[in-house]
Amino acid sequence: MSKASLVNRFGPITLADQVLPRHVLVFYLAAFFGVCIVTFLNSAQPYLLTELLHIPKQEQGPLAGRLSGFQEVIVILTAGPLGVWSDRLPRRSIYAVGYTILAFGFFCYPLVTSVEWLYLVRFIFAIGISCYAVALASLAVDYPRNSDRGKFLALQVVVTGMAIFLFARPVLGQLASWYAGAGYDPVTTGKMTFWTVSVLCLFNALLTAFLLKPGLATSSEQRVELMPMLKEGFQLAKSQPAIGLSYLTAFATRGDFAVITLFMSLWFTQTTVDTGAGIGDFYARFGAIQVVALAWAPFMGLILDRIDRINGIILAMIIATIAYTSLIMVDDPRGGLMWVSVVLLGFAETSTIMAGNALVGESAPIRQRGVVLGVFTVLGGCGIFAASVFGGMLFAVLPAGPFLFMAAVNLAVMVVALRVKKTMASAAQ
Repeated sequence: MSKASLVNRFGPITLADQVLPRHVLVFYLAAFFGVCIVTFLNSAQPYLLTELLHIPKQEQGPLAGRLSGFQEVIVILTAGPLGVWSDRLPRRSIYAVGYTILAFGFFCYPLVTSVEWLYLVRFIFAIGISCYAVALASLAVDYPRNSDRGKFLALQVVVTGMAIFLFARPVLGQLASWYAGAGYDPVTTGKMTFWTVSVLCLFNALLTAFLLKPGLATSSEQRVELMPMLKEGFQLAKSQPAIGLSYLTAFATRGDFAVITLFMSLWFTQTTVDTGAGIGDFYARFGAIQVVALAWAPFMGLILDRIDRINGIILAMIIATIAYTSLIMVDDPRGGLMWVSVVLLGFAETSTIMAGNALVGESAPIRQRGVVLGVFTVLGGCGIFAASVFGGMLFAVLPAGPFLFMAAVNLAVMVVALRVKKTMASAAQ
């Protein structure tokens, strides 16, 4: 085997020119820690609201929803400009800056003294997350050859899924319990917990700043401004119903994931005396969801290869509707019924993500794929916003409320998919 072939391959994945295997290894390592850090932000927030700010329980759901919704709006608005900068500056600089901003946010988080300061810190987090997301997506385009991009992204899904089970659950999810067990009071425990994650962010900043591929972007993809992109993307949806359906799928899928990380963690912490232990209990279930999701992925892939893309959406939304509706039967999140819902949620997570990606990949015209994927991403952000805000309102009434809201959203998407299928069948006659 020649030296060039060794340099340009990462296992079975053929890499782009000048991309070394160590660059890809660092990419996956940063993605591994990154998904844990971003997930920790929502899952650890109940500890902050309960132990540090002493927010009444009945107010925590709506407040958590508003904070998450506010953050998502900032992410959506800043993703475009940051995408342009990532084309003009080294990708790794954007990545490192994002992690540095996140480190600053986690340092400040346990020091806030009012709800107003919470919004300011969530603004800081939003900028950091936007940098992280733009750099991650851009490098996922830059590093593999186009012929092996599917393998590259598939491995990324596996890495991030295993990160939740191998690191987020046994390490980040136990930080508060470890510090409390060492004898620290709740305030000091909160500071030590968030500051530990701040140090992890700084580690990732150094990792990405010095070990990712140097230089400017190698991708030739052009970026468009937000409003023209939305206009063109929605015009395509009018003429091609499958594209519009893919947008709705993104809305539902991202909203599904948001309610799990935001409100399931809040549910666990509000039903235990030890808030730190509640976070650990949440991560045990959340980790199990990811394991089920990974185990189900090959089977869902086989199913999607054998049925029509619209039928794939219908099947995925049926599974998701059943999964999120099942939580109405759960009185105690630590009880046995929650484990039934955990398995169903794992099936639902993989099914909706894979079916949505398969549909948008097939229906997006090659010359306008960037526009379609851009609107797909924006609608996903809108799904997070809606799930956060409306879910927060419903959580104050019923802990399962946010999940029932997403069950209704998934059911609505399924109904639209049935209508699109009928419309396309009539047009084909």
